[in-house]
Amino acid sequence: MSWNRVGAALAAFLGAVSLAHGANKCVIDGRTTYQEAPCPSNAASSVVATPTGPMDPSRETTNQLIERWKKQANEIQAGQRKLDAAQKAVQPAPLQSPAPPGKSEAERRAEIDAKIAEGMRKSDEQLAKAKAACGGSELPTAPSIGMPEQRFRSCTVIGLLVEPDAVNVTETAAGTTKQFVYLRSIATTGFKFVYTRNGVVDAIQR
Repeated sequence: MSWNRVGAALAAFLGAVSLAHGANKCVIDGRTTYQEAPCPSNAASSVVATPTGPMDPSRETTNQLIERWKKQANEIQAGQRKLDAAQKAVQPAPLQSPAPPGKSEAERRAEIDAKIAEGMRKSDEQLAKAKAACGGSELPTAPSIGMPEQRFRSCTVIGLLVEPDAVNVTETAAGTTKQFVYLRSIATTGFKFVYTRNGVVDAIQR
């Protein structure tokens, strides 16, 4: 099993699931935004598919969320092993002497387990450091209205561990607004967009 396939599988459980609903991608004067409402008539528009079936992360504690991600990673790994075994079973016998064997299946499996364990360890360490820096209490899973943007990015589980697809920034005379896009990871975050205005979360679109 190649590392690319392992990486893709791990990315999948934090991101896309079956696609159904769509968001409108609007481009006006070179600036891109995403919204459920139709784009203005002077904008170039297209529909971006978004995953269905979001969960409500507010009902999970930090430990529950991490345990669910670990369980999904283990399920992906087990499924990949079964796929490797099935592919190996249907491979035809070589017509000539095979090349010298490389790493055994057990060695490759041990390397994969070590990679997953290392990734989880780093996530746990990152959360522990953030917990200490953010007051020592349990970190909230998701942002809330009125939360400072810096605290959303540094003191919530989703802000720390889930990278947004994009961050669209708009500067006006009234200040700066940002749109954090989570279309690919809605199954993990439970929302599509987080909006901040002048450094404070002022809207969350689910």
